[in-house]
Amino acid sequence: MLEQSANSLQADTSSNPSETLKRGANWRQFGLDVGLALLITLFFGRTFIVQMLSKVPTDGSDIYENLWNYWQWQHNLFERHVNPYFTDYVYYPTGISLYLHSFQPLVSIQAVLVQYLTGPIFATNLVILLALVAATWSAYRLFLYVSGHRLGAWLGVIVFVWCNPWLWDYFKSGQVNLISLEWLPLYCICLLHSLDAVGSPRRQWAWAGLGALMLLACSLTEWYYTLQLVILTVIATLFYLARRSQTWKNRLLTFARSAATGLVWLILISPLLINMLGQANNRDWLVPSQSQTVLRSVDLLSFIIPNGHNFFYGGLAENLPTSLYTAYNPSGVDGSFNPGYVALALAIIAVVAGIRTRKVKFGLWLLLAGVFAVLALGPVLHLNGQTFDAFKLPYWIIYNLPGLNISRDPSNFSVAYLLAVGALVSLGTKVVMEWAGKRWSGTFQLLRRPLPRSSLLGLALVVLMVAEFAPLTVNMAIIPVPEFYRTTLAADKDEYAILEVPSYVQDGGLEHQRMYYQTFHHKKLLGGQLARDHKRLSPTDFLSHSSFFPEALVNNTAIPPTTSDFLTRPNFPAMSPALFTYFNIRYIVVYPNAIDPSEKSATQSFLNRALGPNPTPIYQDSTITAYKAPTLTGSMPTLLTDVGQGWFKPDTQDGQTWRWGQFGQSAEIYLENLTDKPMKVRATFKAFSYAVPRTLRFTLNYEQDFPILQLPASEPGQPRNEKDFTLDLELKPGNNILTAFTFEQPVIPSVLTNGQDSDGRKLSYGLRDFQVTPLK
Repeated sequence: MLEQSANSLQADTSSNPSETLKRGANWRQFGLDVGLALLITLFFGRTFIVQMLSKVPTDGSDIYENLWNYWQWQHNLFERHVNPYFTDYVYYPTGISLYLHSFQPLVSIQAVLVQYLTGPIFATNLVILLALVAATWSAYRLFLYVSGHRLGAWLGVIVFVWCNPWLWDYFKSGQVNLISLEWLPLYCICLLHSLDAVGSPRRQWAWAGLGALMLLACSLTEWYYTLQLVILTVIATLFYLARRSQTWKNRLLTFARSAATGLVWLILISPLLINMLGQANNRDWLVPSQSQTVLRSVDLLSFIIPNGHNFFYGGLAENLPTSLYTAYNPSGVDGSFNPGYVALALAIIAVVAGIRTRKVKFGLWLLLAGVFAVLALGPVLHLNGQTFDAFKLPYWIIYNLPGLNISRDPSNFSVAYLLAVGALVSLGTKVVMEWAGKRWSGTFQLLRRPLPRSSLLGLALVVLMVAEFAPLTVNMAIIPVPEFYRTTLAADKDEYAILEVPSYVQDGGLEHQRMYYQTFHHKKLLGGQLARDHKRLSPTDFLSHSSFFPEALVNNTAIPPTTSDFLTRPNFPAMSPALFTYFNIRYIVVYPNAIDPSEKSATQSFLNRALGPNPTPIYQDSTITAYKAPTLTGSMPTLLTDVGQGWFKPDTQDGQTWRWGQFGQSAEIYLENLTDKPMKVRATFKAFSYAVPRTLRFTLNYEQDFPILQLPASEPGQPRNEKDFTLDLELKPGNNILTAFTFEQPVIPSVLTNGQDSDGRKLSYGLRDFQVTPLK
């Protein structure tokens, strides 16, 4: 039987030798294409390749956030076996959801699998290298399908990947998710095969299903690119439906396949997408300001000004009357989003040829280039550094859509714009080379091989396009990790937190470095910074909204100590051991170089209140100074109360102390339940209103609302019309935030009394004698 099977197999193989040869040729061509994609990547990324074993791209600090991302996936998913989309290793002790963080699960898992063998630095660089090769090869396959011209396809690749100012900016900063362009062309290949109805009906639906998987992979890599592909799908589908050559049956099938792609993708991504949208709708503080969104948009002039690094006309940039080269730009090459003038010329040739021949594929890519160029301009027009707020652009709609309004980088749409330009370049190259082949007949000898004379033009196009971006390089480095983290803390396997001072620095660079340090010492941080949360504006952030610890910010926003107040405040340093012990914070680590001279006194004040006068460090180097946190030796107090944000300074008269709430924000009271169980307490206080009656509202932890309190007016110059109130609260273990606020407008005493009262504050309501008693 075995002999019979072998003979049968031999007969089947020998009966169709052409099929075997064809498959072999296809595999050889695939190997050549991938090899050429690798060579192109090695050429443009040469400064990256030679240092990838020990250094990472360092134009910016985001690479260290990415290294932290990969460690978090490894730590949570593979070691602790917990939900990777939540962590308390930053934003300790409350923790933070990571659904809106640039967490890039597909890229992260790749890096994790490699870093077990090679370590995090080489693993990250290898993922970058593979992403660049994959983007180069996949773009070639797309443009080859679009134009059917190999040279045109490779020139389109150079435009989309390597003459892409956006990619260079993020290649230099090591943002792997944004470097991973491969899913855009791979998805477009599937989409175009589906729209063009390539193959049998079964195969057409298979292309639609494969497109859903490519879109899923893109969503698990970078959501900006997913949004671009969704918009691209809608435009391309409508474009195909509008073709006159389409029958109604074909239109229906075309629409059905595109809809099926979207539906399958929605089903697959829905567990993640639902959580993300829920988080986005509940976090208004993550929505960027319009000014920030405008700042991160493409200036219209940036599409045509040259990059200042190319061989031929880089010097022209120095003489152009524009500030775009020196002003802040979100990405691009020193303010330029121009892929090069040769590329633009080829794209224009394609457009002209498309108009003359009325070929549909030219029109599709021209339409896509126009749409995404306009979206990249952002919500309002700005030209040569000037913003025209009255000139609203289509991105304004995206900026105001719930869920999408947390995006802050319209310039990202330049990626899809350059994808369309790359397609036009491939088509334009085909037009030019066919024209040259007719005009320049004949051959010449190169290495004893005859080549058409028109190939000299192709070689010139390659040289000219490559030369425009060839001078660009990638700076590589790695920050040293303090020995205290590498040895002392890394060797200590206990789980606890460290408090770094300053606890948070808004520029992000230091936060990303400290998160990178965490991948060595594995201890929890009160600080940290996630994508889109660049100011830590969460109203429940422990670092900003708790007793004592906001002083570690040393930015002069903490509530200063008072000798008398409307509630009993903790006494420090006597009470600091209780807080450090309860929240399991064992070390205080100071970064002297990160402290502004104006903040040095606040830093020393915090250390004195935490550790006592003149504390002695246990470790010191050029980067950090470490102190052992105080440890409680006696019994733990069960409840502490403290004044939070939103109050004016205390007023004192006739032995009474009160505070007025500041209008326009919630006035906070911090209630620290230093037990491991919920605690029922009763809060009693006196409240009053200035000049007019008001309603006073209280909320606990921004979750539980209490009945509205009615406050009668207190006339100026008369005794305060105070009312006694009681609130029964249930405090969760740890930090609790009781907020008070009113909607009625404040009154300024100096205005109301025509200057008889010199008080210029905006007064609304006040509290005094606030006391909290545990209930049995």
